[in-house]
Amino acid sequence: MTNEQDFINDNGQENIETPDKAEVTEDVSFPSDKQSQNAEGTASKIEAEDVTEKISAENSASFASLGGHVSAAKVPRINKNRIKFGSLSTLFTIIFIAVVIAINVFVSLAAQRFNLKIDLTSEKVFTLDQETKDFLAELKSPVEVIILGDETTYRSATSTSGAIAPTRYVVETVDNYVRESEYVSVHFVDPRYNPNFFKSRNITLDDGTDTADNIFLVVYSPETQRYRFIKDTIFENLMYVGLERRLTAGMLYTTVEDIQTVAIIKGHGEGTLPYFQETLKDNGFDVKYITIQDFDEIPDFVSVLVVNNPTRNYSDDDINKIDAWLSNNEDLGHHLMVFTDLNMPKNPKLEEYLVEWGLSLGTENIFDYSNSYAFTNASYPLLKVKYADDAKTLAEDLAREGYYQFVQLGAARAVNRIFDSKDSRKTYGVIDTFPTAFSRYTASTKLSPNDWKNFTYDEESDTVGPFYLSAISRQTRYEGMTEFSSSVYLCGSTSFVDDYFVSNIDGNNQQTAEFMIKLCKFLVASKKSYDTDILPAQLIFDTLAFETTTQVIITVLGIVLVLPLIFSIIGIIVWRKRKFL
Repeated sequence: MTNEQDFINDNGQENIETPDKAEVTEDVSFPSDKQSQNAEGTASKIEAEDVTEKISAENSASFASLGGHVSAAKVPRINKNRIKFGSLSTLFTIIFIAVVIAINVFVSLAAQRFNLKIDLTSEKVFTLDQETKDFLAELKSPVEVIILGDETTYRSATSTSGAIAPTRYVVETVDNYVRESEYVSVHFVDPRYNPNFFKSRNITLDDGTDTADNIFLVVYSPETQRYRFIKDTIFENLMYVGLERRLTAGMLYTTVEDIQTVAIIKGHGEGTLPYFQETLKDNGFDVKYITIQDFDEIPDFVSVLVVNNPTRNYSDDDINKIDAWLSNNEDLGHHLMVFTDLNMPKNPKLEEYLVEWGLSLGTENIFDYSNSYAFTNASYPLLKVKYADDAKTLAEDLAREGYYQFVQLGAARAVNRIFDSKDSRKTYGVIDTFPTAFSRYTASTKLSPNDWKNFTYDEESDTVGPFYLSAISRQTRYEGMTEFSSSVYLCGSTSFVDDYFVSNIDGNNQQTAEFMIKLCKFLVASKKSYDTDILPAQLIFDTLAFETTTQVIITVLGIVLVLPLIFSIIGIIVWRKRKFL
């Protein structure tokens, strides 16, 4: 064999000499004829021949033709399967990492727009109510939700398995509003360090009644510059009013274009109507208490005047002011609502004025053995009544098919329609009883829950029904095709404005508040109000708590352990498959 230095010539260039072909030794062995015969029945063994040695022989022959020398040592074997699966494994690893990164980016972006969290609370307080979603779909003007405090404090609050941190609940709920509507934005502002934020919006936190100490959130509309406070007392009485209801109602009130004023009369022994007042405010009305004697004339900005079971007589002066206000210099556009029951003493001037509008009050107690009920939480029995046919004529959505109203049994009195129409006034029935109702005189209006069983129809002494429980008289005029009207609505039960029925404390009377909201909207005929009604039965819960500790644990274990376990099993299967290739 030629030495290495022999390949260098005198000029320093390589001098490669081709060795004789006889010197090339090939380490390639071929099966003998006998081996070939033994392998004829096993094609799989022939296919499994060392392909590497054949390649090596071919390479040796080629190199020998160039005069080179091939060692007798065998060339290492190359396993094509390992190369194949190794390459696939690398490719899959790259793809998997890319997918994980893509999913992480996608989830991060989606979390900003959609709610990807699981609501485990017993009342689903982290899930927006359908009425809220309907309202936000109608919302077309910007609303700012201003939380008085530090954002970090609110977002870092932790909950236990038994209760949810109120601050955490606040921020999660507000975030849901932001995700649901592009018109809602949230600001975290501490008035102690940034008072100019509120001054620039003309928001007065310390107005004599409310202070920054008990206000923790403000709903503000930049377009109307109206605002609504939400106090921290909502966490003290969660049974009746929840944060979501307050937020939605605040947005409705601050953004509605055509805000109407409802005035509740006081000064004649009338009772206050806190839940009726709050319900109307929640649905875009401005509600005030007024004393007629304080005004020379009732203000024109008042759209609806409410009289609730007065115990002292109205004077001629009071009635004249009401009449002038309803006439509105013949422009009309004002509406009187009178709620009475058998507990109201006779009020001659007021009742005479109602007769001028074609309405009068019955003096007997209405009963209906077939439609009386004693609910578990009610302190008195209830009478079921229905919508009159005329109610559907007045407004399509004023009466709901298949829905009924409940009023206190033992104090309800009939409302009589003296005429159907007279001059420019026309009367309509709104609520009536079932045909099985009857009326009779009773000395007392107080009944215990089961007393209704003692009142059955006596054909000799009782007056057979049905009866109107409420009716409306409308005076109208037209300018072209445009209608202008004033109305007097008379109801023989105060249940429609009573706290027990309007607040829906026991969950049996949601329809009361719904009816009153629709009735007020019908009277003022507002074309710029929202279709969504915010009702007391919605968005209310008893406590901020998870469903059960067990459910929380199961869900957490599912996320923390089960999902990683599934991926681990898949990884082991792939690893074993590669190992035994």
